[in-house]
Amino acid sequence: MSVTERMRLWDAYSGPVDPEAVKTEFFRKVRRRHPPFRFKVRLGPRARVRVPNAVREQYRLRPHLTPSLRDLLRQEQEAPLTEASTEEEQEVVSNTIFYQLLLLLRGFALEVRKSDVAAR
Repeated sequence: MSVTERMRLWDAYSGPVDPEAVKTEFFRKVRRRHPPFRFKVRLGPRARVRVPNAVREQYRLRPHLTPSLRDLLRQEQEAPLTEASTEEEQEVVSNTIFYQLLLLLRGFALEVRKSDVAAR
């Protein structure tokens, strides 16, 4: 669009606005049989994902979770342990730590072997 066309449009529409003309144009558009702003657009069905039955069963039959450290500490504060149970519990904890370290070291040894094989 050239400058002269812009100037001509500006001159044509930059004058004072006649409120009666605006009102009559509004009523003309509103009273139309099918006004443009009343179109009802039907939305399609929402996209849904089908959840496999195996996943549903896992959520329905959840395994019991081990208590958190906070829960264990809270129980310990509420009911302090006796001397006899402390010794037994220390033995269980030390055995558990030993087996966890053993598994960790075996896993580390396997990873070292894999990396040696990959390097060759």
